[in-house]
Amino acid sequence: MKKTFKSFVLLFPLVLTMMIAPCVAQEETQFESRAPASVAQKKIRRKKAKTAEAKKVEVNPSTEQMPLDQLSERLSRLNKSPRARQIKSAYDLIQKKKYKQARAKLAPLEKDLVFRDVALWFSAQTDLLEARQGAQTRKFAASSKLAQRAILKLFQIETQVPGSPYGKNVSKEVAQAELLKSEALFFGKKYAEARALFETAFQRLGSNTGLSGVRKESLEQYMGSCQKAEGEFCAGWAQKLYSAHAKASEEAKYLAKSRPEAFERPKPASVSKITQSYKAPDLDQVAFNSAMELVLEEKNKKASQELSQFLDEFPRSSHRYRARYWIARILGIQKENEKSEKALIALQQDSPLTYYGLAASVLAGKPFDATLDQTVPRAVEIDPYLNPNESFHLMRAKQFLAEKAPELAATELKDFRISNSLSNEFLLYLSLLNYEAHAYHTSFQILTELIQRGYESVYTASVVKMIFPVAFFDIIEKQAAAINIDPVLVLSLIKQESAFEPTATSGSGASGLMQLMPFTAVETEPTVRRADLVDPETSVRIGARYLKKVLDRFNGNIVLALAGYNAGPTAAERWIKASSSKNGISEFIETIPYKETRDYVSSIIRNYFWYAKALKREVPKSLDYFWVPYVPKGQEPAKEAPRESGED
Repeated sequence: MKKTFKSFVLLFPLVLTMMIAPCVAQEETQFESRAPASVAQKKIRRKKAKTAEAKKVEVNPSTEQMPLDQLSERLSRLNKSPRARQIKSAYDLIQKKKYKQARAKLAPLEKDLVFRDVALWFSAQTDLLEARQGAQTRKFAASSKLAQRAILKLFQIETQVPGSPYGKNVSKEVAQAELLKSEALFFGKKYAEARALFETAFQRLGSNTGLSGVRKESLEQYMGSCQKAEGEFCAGWAQKLYSAHAKASEEAKYLAKSRPEAFERPKPASVSKITQSYKAPDLDQVAFNSAMELVLEEKNKKASQELSQFLDEFPRSSHRYRARYWIARILGIQKENEKSEKALIALQQDSPLTYYGLAASVLAGKPFDATLDQTVPRAVEIDPYLNPNESFHLMRAKQFLAEKAPELAATELKDFRISNSLSNEFLLYLSLLNYEAHAYHTSFQILTELIQRGYESVYTASVVKMIFPVAFFDIIEKQAAAINIDPVLVLSLIKQESAFEPTATSGSGASGLMQLMPFTAVETEPTVRRADLVDPETSVRIGARYLKKVLDRFNGNIVLALAGYNAGPTAAERWIKASSSKNGISEFIETIPYKETRDYVSSIIRNYFWYAKALKREVPKSLDYFWVPYVPKGQEPAKEAPRESGED
């Protein structure tokens, strides 16, 4: 048996060869025809593998400095995060009002350690939106239940994720849920409970800005609750809510009509109080104003001396570029053309992004963007001085950007502190992230910090593109065409007003892209509500119409119209009347008494040049483009009396 087995083992390879030989021969006859396809397939597989490897970029940030454009491209090639993608998908479903599907995607992530607060936030938003929908169809029980569920999720963010960027808005959103619950209580005829919960919601909203978003329906129900179950705070809240709304608005008219006794009390007699301010003006401001008075009085020699002395004493003053511009202007007036041109070119090189650098280049007849470096600056993705919480939100922001969710990324980035310890290269990268997230205002703030540090990489073509983003231009062009106004002017104004943030709100109560005050908006379009002004198309439509109205008032003089848009047409009228008839655009801008308005007007003119260039529109040849003749009422030259016939 052993011998037989041994013989079989020895003979097995030979037997196997004999068995497969015919198959091999048959395969060999077909190999030539199949070989090219096999090689091609291998090449395709190798190419796919290389492409996949090239696309595979670690989420972990690199400490290596890289060109800014490569870092921008790298954002879209990050390894995808399934959880970030799931939240982005839920966010898109919420926009489409597919609440059930959105909730199903968010539910598994509500306990996720990385994205828990984001999932809870959007899950609460889904409940609130559905609750509001239920209230509109008078399904108050279901609406109240959804609102309560939203409140619980919002409080979970506050208690379980204390560092969440969504935490700051929890109080406002809880108030919105309480308003919906109050509505259900009101229609359930539980008036005392409804009134108390309405007042709790008003307290959460707090400021006039928050209260101005309360819908008329909620005001009606609150006043109705007060009528049915009077409380000691009803009159006070009626006054507070009235003051939060524009006087011409439907909400204010309703409150005044429903609670007249709250507004009929006599005002206390005013007492004249003499106050003294101990805050003296800055010494550099006093010195510059003194020199500028001499310029306007055309005492050029003395003005030049004082301006030069000003630069010696205050070399880092915020007015230094203004002083240098007027020294160059005076040199031109004194026919020292070579010195004047040299001074203008130096000013433009030192401050190409300021109004005075622009004005210098225009006066010298040089391209205002000629000094920009065309090389791409280098930046870095991480900084050792970032605190762990910031690093965490930086990671989430990049994952949302990789999933094409800029709104979600912007929320992650909004609480970053621009500390002195962070490197220039990292701040440049942080500015890029905010730009990609459409958080342009934050991007501008970071770049302003870099300019103040003297970081020269800001003055490059790729960074200037970030300083002058073109956003909402399809809406701007549409609305501008409807009323025959320059869309580039509207774009330039929006950059200065809101930095393209649709929900921006100022301390004075202006809101939206074009920062409209409620009473201005209502005067321009009576049916508009304050809550509508955060809609980009509504803001641009009304803002452009108001700007056109002010332009027409000043005969198309753009400088006066911009001053009027910012400070009010009456103020602009007063300033032009006080101005010398010999003053041109530059002199008038210097005489604007409000620093905010002066900076506002000059910045929009600067914006206009850069945007006209970026959009390949006609760039003004002179600053006089913004200064068409305008004569204030009452200052028109007297008309000559017609001569009688036969008079020599």
